[in-house]
Amino acid sequence: MFNDITLKAKIRLLVVVPLLISVLMVGRFLALQYAELDQLASTHQRYETLNFYTPLIQDLRALQLNAVTGDSDVVAQNRLAARADNVFTQYQFQHNAGFDALAQELSVWLKLPASGPWLDRLDWILATSDWQSHFLRNLEAIPVEVDDVVLREGILSYQQLLWLQHYVSEEFIYLSMMMTQPNGVELYHERLLKNVERQQVYADRYLYVYASEQQIERLLNLYTYSAFVDGQAFRQDILYNPNFDPTDWPLWQADAQLRLSLLSSVIEAVKLDISVQTQQDYASAQAAFWLTIGALILLFIFTSGLGIALAKRMLESIRDVDITMRKLEAAKDYSIRVPIRGRDEFAQLADTLNTLIDERHRSETNLVDAKEEAERANRAKSIFLANMSHEIRTPLNGIIGMSNILVDTELDPKQMEYLATIKSSSNALLSIINDVLEVSKIEAGSVTIHPVESNIEALCYDVAAIIAPKAAEKQITFEVDIQEKLPQLFKADEHRLKQILLNLLSNAVKFTQEGVVLLTLSGEVVAGRFNATFSVEDSGIGIDENQLDNIFKPFKQEDDSTTRRFGGTGLGLSICKQLADLMGASFSVSSIKGSGSVFSLYIEMPVVQLQSEYTPARHASVVLVDENSLSAKLTERECRRIKLDCHRFQHVYQAAEFLGADPTPTGIGAILVRYQPSMSDAQLESLSKIAPVVLLVNSGQSVLVQSGFKLMHTLPARGQRLRQILLSVVNDKLVLLREPSKEVVETQSHNAEILLVEDNAINMQVAKTVLVKAGFTVHTAEDGKEAIDVWLNNEVDLVLMDCMMPVMDGFEATRQIRAIEKQLHSEPVPIIALTASVLDEDIRLCYQAGMDGYVPKPFENQQLIGTIEKHLVTKAPESGALVAK
Repeated sequence: MFNDITLKAKIRLLVVVPLLISVLMVGRFLALQYAELDQLASTHQRYETLNFYTPLIQDLRALQLNAVTGDSDVVAQNRLAARADNVFTQYQFQHNAGFDALAQELSVWLKLPASGPWLDRLDWILATSDWQSHFLRNLEAIPVEVDDVVLREGILSYQQLLWLQHYVSEEFIYLSMMMTQPNGVELYHERLLKNVERQQVYADRYLYVYASEQQIERLLNLYTYSAFVDGQAFRQDILYNPNFDPTDWPLWQADAQLRLSLLSSVIEAVKLDISVQTQQDYASAQAAFWLTIGALILLFIFTSGLGIALAKRMLESIRDVDITMRKLEAAKDYSIRVPIRGRDEFAQLADTLNTLIDERHRSETNLVDAKEEAERANRAKSIFLANMSHEIRTPLNGIIGMSNILVDTELDPKQMEYLATIKSSSNALLSIINDVLEVSKIEAGSVTIHPVESNIEALCYDVAAIIAPKAAEKQITFEVDIQEKLPQLFKADEHRLKQILLNLLSNAVKFTQEGVVLLTLSGEVVAGRFNATFSVEDSGIGIDENQLDNIFKPFKQEDDSTTRRFGGTGLGLSICKQLADLMGASFSVSSIKGSGSVFSLYIEMPVVQLQSEYTPARHASVVLVDENSLSAKLTERECRRIKLDCHRFQHVYQAAEFLGADPTPTGIGAILVRYQPSMSDAQLESLSKIAPVVLLVNSGQSVLVQSGFKLMHTLPARGQRLRQILLSVVNDKLVLLREPSKEVVETQSHNAEILLVEDNAINMQVAKTVLVKAGFTVHTAEDGKEAIDVWLNNEVDLVLMDCMMPVMDGFEATRQIRAIEKQLHSEPVPIIALTASVLDEDIRLCYQAGMDGYVPKPFENQQLIGTIEKHLVTKAPESGALVAK
């Protein structure tokens, strides 16, 4: 999520967030300082307020003394009540929740008379004394929230003095009651003792805990006065001497008033110290507060300005880089530079980027030069490979062509062996040339994938038809296992997929001496796409696990002994891997040395059409005779797909017994019999009396029986071909053929005239021999110019045109023929390229020049004849009829 924020926003946040944090921290600091100021102001206000309460307390103590002697002054009491109401109303303490109740309590007591009987006066005295204690407790409960230790301890010492003053005043009252009331000494002795103890407690707190040296000195000086010394002696005499002299009482009263006055002066001095200290601290704190505010404002202005300037500089630099790079990418103008402003790191960055722009310019220039050089080298390599291929294929065509011609002559076994060696070596050389050219095309990037609607099942069986003869030559069992529920049409590059499978299967057959080669297709449909797995499994020599990573590299085989023993260039698997990558497919290999290998191709193909359901014309079943369990399972699956029940047997006699159990068996639509050399015509004829027999034979297998079957089908091809045969046989729609005693070949003769244009005498001789043998009339020409003359002077039905020739090449000759046809408004003659140029661009040139087909050299005889028949409108043969193969 953070990466989604623009860099500009991040820079702004980099400036704003620290400023906000700074503001919060400064605000908190200022709030603390302001709170300290407020506390100092509150403290100062508290002691200013006490100035109004102190006279009230003093007048109240005077009324208490008057009440002791009975000399109550009602006027003074009323005046004090009015003053108390006024003071409590006008001068309030902060945190004064308890003072409101005290004000109401004092107002009540002051309205009651302090005269009358002694007990009433005693209640009033004790109540007002308790009120004073409550007042001091509430005053003491007000929190002392100041940081200055001296000030805080001064306040606490002041409170101790107030308590001391309170108990000294109570001592005066108790002594007065002891002197004036009957039995006063006995009644108030305990109270006086407690009072003295409390005085000592608060005096000790003052002296040893809170007071400063100056304040201690003041109190000690106070206690040296004669009034304090005599007063303490009189108090001790009363407390501890039963025979004290009461005549000293008047003198002690005068000393008591003096003691209270002196103590009040000390309290006032302490209060003055507190007030002065508070004012000084307040002034200092206030000055510090405003100084801090001023400094912080200046710092904030400086920081903000610096942050904004930095952000502006960064954004300008980023914008300069962004604009420059955009212009550079759009215009490819390497003269554009990032503006350099100032001498800071951004300026250095701009200078570095300008240097990188220069380096990029040089790199791109060098890259373009290198690319052009590589393209020139690639073109040179392609030209070299094309020329090499052309020059090798030209004589190779003569070798293979003459070998094919020699096959049809009378040769002894030794000569046939030599001829087979020539053909095998020629085909191996041709395979090497094709592999080298294919790798060259892939490396040059000229191979593209063209997905078309394809029937993958048919493709697999087409590949199987090509591989089956090679497997039969080595007496290897070869089967194709395609899953039952397979979509019918896919989008795939059929040519490249077929090329991969042919390579894999050719390798499997080559490296397997005995056993089985199995091609498997399986997969599943997911969201309209078929995730296919093509697997080629063999029981061959296997691959060492340590060599599995090398087998897909060009010119690599498992080891040198493999190359010496089996041959090959090591390009096949490399081509497969690169083609698979182009198609978005992948490979996996598993192998056990000496036990075989499994190559799997994983490819995803869009589904065009799902497999349609077969609807049989009538309910029927088939009998299958096949001793090979894998082959029988695959054939039975094909029967199941077209809703045919299948009865499987390993031997013919078992099937005969099954069919013979019912003299007139019904529901048997066909009998499939896998041919074995031990079978006889009689066995098959007995089966054919019950139902049509379809003989299943291996590719290239010699069939000794000549009767008893309706038709033969070559395995491992199954799929649509086998299913169509079964449906036709079961539904009695198969056209009966002659029962051949051997493989029937095509015996068609041709009366068409062919113009063969070829500059190489040997290749002309090979092609002419093949064409004449096929019944064609052949005209020849050695270059394109001569070919035009021959074409104009003869009724030519088709032209076989070489491409690379002297005087005039085949491309130009074709263009001129097409131009003449256009001028004469004549039917275009079919022109087929017969050339050793096999690169894609060469093939495109053929069609661009106006040619209709293409046959590469070296060619197989049937390949050439088949291509001619495809493009030729043949005249009706004079005699004979076409016979089915």
